[in-house]
Amino acid sequence: MFSILDVETTGFNFKKNDRVVEIGIVKIDEHGNFIDGFETLLNPEQDVGPVNVHGITNKMVIDAPKFSEVVFDIFQFLKESYVAAHNADFDFPFLNNELTRIGLAPVIKGFCTLKIARKLLPNLPSRSLGYLTNYFGIENNLLHSAYSDAFATAQLLGIFMSKYGYKIDLDNVATIEDPFANSDGFFLSGKKIKRLIEPE
Repeated sequence: MFSILDVETTGFNFKKNDRVVEIGIVKIDEHGNFIDGFETLLNPEQDVGPVNVHGITNKMVIDAPKFSEVVFDIFQFLKESYVAAHNADFDFPFLNNELTRIGLAPVIKGFCTLKIARKLLPNLPSRSLGYLTNYFGIENNLLHSAYSDAFATAQLLGIFMSKYGYKIDLDNVATIEDPFANSDGFFLSGKKIKRLIEPE
């Protein structure tokens, strides 16, 4: 199974204290078929940052869970799957920074659909998610919504595997290591808030 994730953030540099404000994950099988989805806004405990980019306002995250409150839920969703993102060099470090902030090992790793696109489609003028969704006719009405972007990326990966015959090198990609695997007393929080409120 593959879990394709996307995050929206308060800025572009976690080293300058930017935080994850939304996470979306879509799980598919090896044929690109949808299995399940996970999404929630997150309270970053600071200003949400560029509303004009992600469309998330401070009002929308007031009652959203903190990352620490849903981290167990996230790992239960990701476990036993291979993780991917479009521009993973952005998403993975942000999530690993969130893990580090709460005392957990930075174990988020996987592969990148942007890098795959560069290999398969070297002559395109862009391999951004927005460009590729238009190129392949993938519907993504909420660009820069974490779940919508994750769902579009999952469809993109499905196209790479089915239309282009791309094979994920699973010998060099490990499934996610669950930091709670040997721990007792952790339960699913169920604290998820989807993006339902329109931006101000």
